[in-house]
Amino acid sequence: MGTTTTSTAPDRTWLHRAGWISVSVLVVLFVIQNHSDLPDAWHSILKADRSWLAVTGAAMVVWLLNISWMHASAQRAAGLRPRRFELLYPAVAGNALNLVTKSGGMAGLTMFTAQARRRGQSRGSVIAAYALAQAVGEVAFALTLMIAFGLIWADGRLNHAEIAAMSVFVVFLSARLGLLVAAVRSRDAIRSLYTWPQRAWASLRRQTPPPTDVSAADDLYDAILMVRRHPRRALAVLAHAVALEALGIIELWGAAAAVGASTSLLVAFVGYSVSVMFAIVGFLPGGIGFVEISLGALLVSYGASVATATAAVVVYRVAELWLPLIIGFVTARSLRQANRFSP
Repeated sequence: MGTTTTSTAPDRTWLHRAGWISVSVLVVLFVIQNHSDLPDAWHSILKADRSWLAVTGAAMVVWLLNISWMHASAQRAAGLRPRRFELLYPAVAGNALNLVTKSGGMAGLTMFTAQARRRGQSRGSVIAAYALAQAVGEVAFALTLMIAFGLIWADGRLNHAEIAAMSVFVVFLSARLGLLVAAVRSRDAIRSLYTWPQRAWASLRRQTPPPTDVSAADDLYDAILMVRRHPRRALAVLAHAVALEALGIIELWGAAAAVGASTSLLVAFVGYSVSVMFAIVGFLPGGIGFVEISLGALLVSYGASVATATAAVVVYRVAELWLPLIIGFVTARSLRQANRFSP
């Protein structure tokens, strides 16, 4: 087993380095090709309309609040009773974890399970609620993306890169939803999925799988069963998920309008959808490189200059990625301290 571990780690390290090198090369090429426009881009940022920047900032704040409301609705659907703003910290911290990892949105679950342990809540119910929020969120974005691609196709702007990224996203979403459907078919199926990592590890070591406590899997199945029996409870989750997409569009709308790239809500709708899609299918955390290049190219295709498109991307990414990341890390540190000193 030592040989396997030794060979895997360098491979992952090499892939990680190769990814960063590739993006760095693209950034350098972009700077070289558009070096004459960069001073204008910086000037556009400095001269940005403050009222539009306020729109972007307000949308970011409401987005962070709304993601906690979405998780609260999901927990209520799973039979829990979260208090007002109780999930704000784990939701914001969990969002930051999801931004810095390629975990399919599941890294943030650790913040919710840690709080559940501290409050003596059912771990299975919390997991079910988180899975519900993630699944409904992916469906809401898929619907948004379908509308955006219809608009791009009707306008004759659909290119091969966008088609390829859309194909990858469809495969990704189908696999995620298929796994969720398989998991809720029966209690035995979800137990099997829950114990699969231990069984696979034991098989690799040619050992008998140790007894595994499946109580968390049973709690998860019971919570999902409750949601299936009361599907209307999931409608509130869907409403918040759609609101998240709308707020993301408003963030880009404000950023683009602030620097003079575009005041069209339609352009913001399409740009947001395409950039998030590339962030999902891209292999680097936070969609770094993929979002910047795809969004900048799309804004230029809709008539923005390279300078203003670059400025819009910078402002948007500060509001959409970097500020939520900083806020999330500060929040995660507060949660860790609270969990450490809780009785």
